[in-house]
Amino acid sequence: TNMLDDMRSEAKTTEAFLDLVNEVGINFIKDFSEANIGNPNVVRLGGGSYNYNDLYMIQFANKIINHVKFSPKIICDIGGGYGSLGVKLKRHWKNSTVVFLDLPEINIVQIYYITQLYPDAKILTLNGLQEMYPGTWNEEKISYDFLQQYDFVILPGWIFEKFEDKIVDLIINTRSMMEMHSSIVNDYIYSIQKKLKVAGVFYCANRYIKSSVGYPIKLTDYPFDSYWEVLRSSVSWRQPQIHELILERSNLLSDVSVKEKLVSFLIDSTLTINSLDVNRSFIHDMGKSFNIKSKTKYLIRITFRRIYRNFLNEIPVYLRYIFRKKW
Repeated sequence: TNMLDDMRSEAKTTEAFLDLVNEVGINFIKDFSEANIGNPNVVRLGGGSYNYNDLYMIQFANKIINHVKFSPKIICDIGGGYGSLGVKLKRHWKNSTVVFLDLPEINIVQIYYITQLYPDAKILTLNGLQEMYPGTWNEEKISYDFLQQYDFVILPGWIFEKFEDKIVDLIINTRSMMEMHSSIVNDYIYSIQKKLKVAGVFYCANRYIKSSVGYPIKLTDYPFDSYWEVLRSSVSWRQPQIHELILERSNLLSDVSVKEKLVSFLIDSTLTINSLDVNRSFIHDMGKSFNIKSKTKYLIRITFRRIYRNFLNEIPVYLRYIFRKKW
């Protein structure tokens, strides 16, 4: 459908490619590009074939590699789709074990994708775990040494709670917690805070607000505790509705919480306020018929809101702050 990344126009893909060349350099793109598995839509550029979604995965990989100053042994990608980002990190950190935690039906896609790229890789799946511990597999704890035997581990998300505490070096979630119910998001964040090592890194790129589950899921509501150092907090590349957090796990209480950092960013960044306007389209008239009259009212309201916002940009900073808090 038109909502899929792969259906972007050739012009959009070319634009993203040129932006990414400026961001990370052509050599990094060539080293990490993969647009051959599964027959995706590609655009021929500079002697190579590039896929729109894959360009975003390259950008995510570059951010992670630049902020993780050690060689992670255990990497967990939560809700990682078909597996592109995790595979790119494996390409960079060759001695790592990459764990994919996702829905069982997505696990099948991940197995296909990874075996096409790494036919000789040592892979653990749920079936393999069940065969290894018949009758007791559901009671077994998953240890660091156990995971280190494999190149890739592909399991349903609920098995994360069976991992021993403080054994994971790097955890990633890109654009999928925003699609989950709040109870599932909360469970994942609590598990991340238990399973990640001290000085381990959590890379989180999700929308400020999204309502695909029927009610708003807000990034500011993620239940982060106070044992995080914020390494980076910024709007995502070419995705103003998405915020990137790069967090380091600490054994010391932070002076400023993750939520406080986010709220401060929302106050200070006009760009982020713009993205919240975009996200309101997801929560407008939820449960009601979104007819022509409703759409017209919404467009009029959002137009006046943007005029008002642009007016605020012209007045002194202290007045903008007061108006935004009130708004």
